[in-house]
Amino acid sequence: MRFRRVPPVYSPLGVRALWGGARAALGNAETARQSVLEWIDQTFNPRQAILTDSGTTALTLAIRIARQLRGGGPVALPAYCCYDIATAADGAEADVLLYDLDPHTLGPDWDSLERTLAVGPAAVVVAHLYGHPVDIHMAQTRADSAGSLLIEDAAQGIGASYEGQPLGSFGAMSVLSFGRGKGLTGGGGGGLLAHQDDLLALVAEQAGTLGSAEVGMAQLAKSCAQWALARPNLYALPAAIPFLRLGETVYRRPHAGAAPTYATVGILERTMRGQDEEAKRRRLNAVALLSALRTDASARGFDIPAQGQPGYLRLPLLVSKGAVQNWRTKHTRRRGVQPGYPSCLADLEGFGGRISNPEERFSGARELTKGLHTLPTHSLLEPQDIEALSAWLSGL
Repeated sequence: MRFRRVPPVYSPLGVRALWGGARAALGNAETARQSVLEWIDQTFNPRQAILTDSGTTALTLAIRIARQLRGGGPVALPAYCCYDIATAADGAEADVLLYDLDPHTLGPDWDSLERTLAVGPAAVVVAHLYGHPVDIHMAQTRADSAGSLLIEDAAQGIGASYEGQPLGSFGAMSVLSFGRGKGLTGGGGGGLLAHQDDLLALVAEQAGTLGSAEVGMAQLAKSCAQWALARPNLYALPAAIPFLRLGETVYRRPHAGAAPTYATVGILERTMRGQDEEAKRRRLNAVALLSALRTDASARGFDIPAQGQPGYLRLPLLVSKGAVQNWRTKHTRRRGVQPGYPSCLADLEGFGGRISNPEERFSGARELTKGLHTLPTHSLLEPQDIEALSAWLSGL
């Protein structure tokens, strides 16, 4: 179809979930909130969990808690990541040390991380980008040796696992996100999970700083629009509206954190039941696409830790320098192919003043900004989409 355009990422959202959001907004929110917390307890087995209005707010609280426990100090962040991680550091008013990423694994460059940890950060954040698991035990070992708390950013990790445990189960604290485009959505929302008993009082204290939950009718309306327009036969319409900035990575200033809206928890109560099936579909589609990629192609995948199972929120590939232009055409955008984050945090305008080690080269992160691209894997892909993407990949 001429106007068909595949969204680069999709979070399952149906009429029942929207109705659940409406019911919660009209007065059933506490029951829905308890159901979501019970699901988190059963899935991730934390010592304590609180719900927030976004994953960014949850990470902001985690950084504040780590700095309280360690008497201040900077936080170590990956040099290539979602800009919301930078926003969280802003919100926590924390100085930042960056560590480089390995362009073969999408995880930490261990030598760079060692240098960063030697400075003594209060906490180190590791992020499972696009649902691609980091070697979390190696990161934990390094953080423990340095006396830093490990914060696991599992915002993109729903449906992925490490050693049979879902991402979000590790570190001193972990962070979940339920925003649009995540593996599990409430139209917004997030979660902070504590996995150590010595953090519980501080988590409770930070939970008390959150603003009160709003009804969330505006958020519900946006979720309805997301449900209606995310389909490939309609997605070209919102994608053509410049001010919506769909698919763009935007650096936002922090805002005061709050509890999730009533509508959010109502939607989540429904969508959390179907995320396992969606993750299976994403994995099957990713395997099909990877099998079409020739070993001598101009793009390659990333190594997976031996104990890891990706969730493939998107399928990340690293494209060689000479082939990048072939991945950034009108044709590829219509198929859901999209560049990764356009700047590493060291080069992010407006954020550099927080960085305490700007002299590092961050060569791996800069290589990722130039060459990382993602392919869609979600359940809205039809056989014709997989066939078209596979044929294109096999011809590279």
